[in-house]
Amino acid sequence: MNLIHSKSKEVVKIGDTVFSFTGQKYVVVGMSKPNYDGATGRIYVKNEKIDSCGFFPNVVGCEWTT
Repeated sequence: MNLIHSKSKEVVKIGDTVFSFTGQKYVVVGMSKPNYDGATGRIYVKNEKIDSCGFFPNVVGCEWTT
C-alpha cells in the first residue's frame, strides 16, 4: 500500500513537499497506513510554524492505493 498524490498519482515519500487545500506548504515527516477497511490512515507533516501534526491524507491531496 502506497500513499500517492491524488492528481499526479506519484508516490509520496518522507521529505516530500505537499500543500493543504488551504495552500499551506508542509514537509512529510511520516505516515501511517489505514488499519482496516474504511479507515483513512494519517500523514504527518511539519512546516516553519508547526513541529509536527497529523492530517487525514485528503487534506494535502493524497490517498492510499494498493
